[in-house]
Amino acid sequence: GVGQSSWGPVVYGVTDTRHADEAEAAAEDALADRGLEGRVILAEPAEGGARVRVDGNDR
Repeated sequence: GVGQSSWGPVVYGVTDTRHADEAEAAAEDALADRGLEGRVILAEPAEGGARVRVDGNDR
């Protein structure tokens, strides 16, 4: 999948590990083909959920 963030000029994509290198190359090619500057960053999601600490108690 692909989307555009509402908080800045960011486009992101979601794929599986098998297609990550292909997606990275496609994004870099798209920027270069249009003469645009930008960064392509591969990242993986955190495996744990958020933790909130209130008054010294973990929740």
